[in-house]
Amino acid sequence: MRLSDVIASKDYTAAPPTSPGVSRLFDERDLIALTLFTQFDGAGYPARLAGRIAQEIRDALTTEPEAEFVTLRHNGPERSYTAPGVHFDPEVTKLSGLPILFTQIFDLRNTRALVRLMIEDEFNTKHDD
Repeated sequence: MRLSDVIASKDYTAAPPTSPGVSRLFDERDLIALTLFTQFDGAGYPARLAGRIAQEIRDALTTEPEAEFVTLRHNGPERSYTAPGVHFDPEVTKLSGLPILFTQIFDLRNTRALVRLMIEDEFNTKHDD
């Protein structure tokens, strides 16, 4: 699946905005979200779900750019709460009066390191000449 197709279908909303004829400029949080999206897609997640999770992680990184963890707590198919950092309290069983069905904790340390390595490699490739 091509990224431009997923963006056009609105399944992936975490990409930075652009205008016709202008390249998209991805920053680190965009690339972290995209890297995770490709992992979810490769694991068989439906594109809409993978895109929604990637968007929530990107949003959390907007709030706390250096977060090492992002926690998603789900209380329905379209309802979740995202928190940067590790804000998991097993005693909390409800969100907005609805029971928490499951919690996902994403460790972003290795993903961030991979993204930084890819950025460095790209920079070095362009400046080796």
